Amino acid sequence: MRHRLAALRLDLPFLIQWTTPMPSGPADGPVVEWLGLTPPDPDRVADLLLALGFTPSAHWPRRVLHDDAGLQVTLSPVGEPVALEGASWYMGWADESDKSDVDEPLASLSLGVPSGETASAVLDDVTVTTRPDRRRFAAASLVPAVDEAFARLRGDLADWPDPHPGGAPPAEEEYSRSEDPERYRLLARRTDAWVEAIVAAGLGTAEPTDPASVEWVGEQHLPPSGATVVRGAPGTLPIVVGTFSDDTFVKVGVGDPAEVLTGQPHCGCDACDDGSASFLREIDDAFVLALGGGVYAVREGSASVVRSLDGWSGTGVQDGEAWLADAAAGRRTDGVVAGEPWL
Repeated sequence: MRHRLAALRLDLPFLIQWTTPMPSGPADGPVVEWLGLTPPDPDRVADLLLALGFTPSAHWPRRVLHDDAGLQVTLSPVGEPVALEGASWYMGWADESDKSDVDEPLASLSLGVPSGETASAVLDDVTVTTRPDRRRFAAASLVPAVDEAFARLRGDLADWPDPHPGGAPPAEEEYSRSEDPERYRLLARRTDAWVEAIVAAGLGTAEPTDPASVEWVGEQHLPPSGATVVRGAPGTLPIVVGTFSDDTFVKVGVGDPAEVLTGQPHCGCDACDDGSASFLREIDDAFVLALGGGVYAVREGSASVVRSLDGWSGTGVQDGEAWLADAAAGRRTDGVVAGEPWL
């Protein structure tokens, strides 16, 4: 049984129960990512969402909830967060006194779309915001082939849920513990699936390489166990996949030396584990970025900016966007890692 939130009138959203399998939507259709509601009785709506299997946030268990597909529902007024030892949170909603003169819509809806720019409009008392998601990158078209290869390559390696749902803080002992490092081999199989899909699409060739011969930007702390270099058309940068510590840690990078786009898991301890879906998504994002071309990184002395799919991270830099823009426009050339798109 599938339920969909369709509209808000009075206390509760309408529910639709499909008596036959719900038909799949178009691959380029909008994807609901977030729904904000301002119902007269938010606790009644919270009860309904919890009964439908939504997972509550540890900090706003009666106001911020999400489902297995990643849809988040926020019920206003949000109020004060639940105090959790060792954690500090802030959310930027104004309190009721700040918006007493504002005619707030009954609901807000955020949709992911495959192209365009972020836009917002109020339609029938609902604020609708659209933002381009990963499908705006041409390489996202490879994901179905990656999924097919992954289903075959993973064998009996299983997914696992987020052990800290809703932002719940980890226990202190988890920071020095890794109860099941072998499960992280699943991430290496995802990188194998990406390499297979790239080669099958005719975009490049893959060559297993002595992992000791691969130079990575930055200090390496784990023993290498494998490496594959994928090379595309002239002008593109090679994609380097490295596995470490007997395939329980993977890196995806571009160039020679390889600029790291992602390294998963984050550190391998149980405290930093947020579930297999998050790790796999970051690997997918790294490959989509690597295949997308453009400026990947800019370095100047000890300062650096590394691009991500939806932003950037930096060390010793306050305006990373300016660094990346200058590099893309040719105003900055030293320390720039850039290449042509693969497709």
